[in-house]
Amino acid sequence: MARSLVQQYLPFLTNVSIRDKAFVARQLATMLESGIPLAQSVSIIGVQASNDIMQETMAAIVHDLEHGLNFSTAIGKHPRLFSRVFVSAVRAGEASGRLDSVLGELASQLEKDTDATSKIKGALMYPAFIFGAMIVTVVIMMVKIVPQLESVFMENNAQLPFTTTVIMSLSRSMVAYWWIYLIAVSFTVWGLGFYLKTDSGREHWNTLKIRMPIIGTINKGNYMARFARTLSMLIASGVPIIESLKIVADSIDNDIYREGLLRVAYDVSRGVPISVPLQRDKNFPMIVSQMAIVGEQTGKMDEVFSKLAHYYEGQTEDKIKGMASLLEPAVLVVIGLGAAFVVFAIIMPLYNLTSVM
Repeated sequence: MARSLVQQYLPFLTNVSIRDKAFVARQLATMLESGIPLAQSVSIIGVQASNDIMQETMAAIVHDLEHGLNFSTAIGKHPRLFSRVFVSAVRAGEASGRLDSVLGELASQLEKDTDATSKIKGALMYPAFIFGAMIVTVVIMMVKIVPQLESVFMENNAQLPFTTTVIMSLSRSMVAYWWIYLIAVSFTVWGLGFYLKTDSGREHWNTLKIRMPIIGTINKGNYMARFARTLSMLIASGVPIIESLKIVADSIDNDIYREGLLRVAYDVSRGVPISVPLQRDKNFPMIVSQMAIVGEQTGKMDEVFSKLAHYYEGQTEDKIKGMASLLEPAVLVVIGLGAAFVVFAIIMPLYNLTSVM
């Protein structure tokens, strides 16, 4: 009962990580290649899993397999663990008799998704930590240190610069009306979260994610890599091109590309080559439509998009490294400016007062 309530109201606490999903796919592929029956393989993974949700899911899948359901139908009942991409690829693998190799490809794709996400988070972790520490330091200084210095200045009738006066006024308001600041911050966070759930908010956020300097380029490359890699895997697994495009659209967490790919799927269903709508959509770089033309001419669409995915993965990795190398000096500059402001506004008046005394 308690667990069901947690799943209902706090679903993020029971999520299964992409790394865990990749582990399931990789283990299943290895066991099937070794000749272990599917139901037994799933049961072994469930026993070994440290995540309670995964244990319960694997047990339910084993139960369905033992009662005659095929694997794709059984995992389709658990969308939180197995995405539509996963289920469709498995269904195609079952139809072609290549389930073990399809699971291996799924594992590779999930591992690459995890790797790309980890690199982006790793590059942003250092500046985020520094700015968080700066905010905490500023709050402590304004609430604890500045009031004490203010009493010293007032007792000695010190002539203070404008910046020091502003800081002391802000400090007094934070001490006296801290609850207003707390409410304002909470309301701002809640309001921003509410806005991002609206259609207008999602549109602006999705646009910002691919328009921001540096970060936008990295996000766009990551979307292109995921699009090309997933489409290549689905086509190689035997999933029809139109269905593959719709599945890929669902796998990308940006409405701009999701709607663009759905338009591409619609045009392809009307007999238009895939390269034509890709070329019309300005959110897809020219190289994507050009590679699609090569795939259409050679009949090797899966191989062409696989190479395109490798290209964007390499390009994105280089840009992440470049961003990390730029962020460190930028953070040092910000810290230096903050320290200079504190020296000018607080330390210098205190030093002058001490010299006079």
